[in-house]
Amino acid sequence: MLAVAALLEPEEDRVTIVLAQLASFSSAYHTGMRAYAQLEPTVPEPSTGDINHAFIAIKLWILMAQRLPTTQRTGDPLMSVIWNDLWPPFEGLVRAYEGEARAGRHMVSPNDIRDSSHC
Repeated sequence: MLAVAALLEPEEDRVTIVLAQLASFSSAYHTGMRAYAQLEPTVPEPSTGDINHAFIAIKLWILMAQRLPTTQRTGDPLMSVIWNDLWPPFEGLVRAYEGEARAGRHMVSPNDIRDSSHC
């Protein structure tokens, strides 16, 4: 919600404040996604909402980085940092889901798909 609020502000100062928290967010994101990617037995199977939220988080961080003036982005590897920090755990989740689907075990039920259309 903070990312959306920052993106709605016309000035970049709020975006800069939220972007400063990338390391903290990345740590929490990795922790949350690790359980899904490793298919730990104590973790419930991901729903389409979990997958969508994880992907939306990546998109919001990239959008915030793009909001910075080009003078702040020149020579700054921020976009690469965001991508390199947030994409691998999401890719692990997708690969785990793909493996389960190929094995005939569906991690997302048809009910999840119907329920997520109301979001």
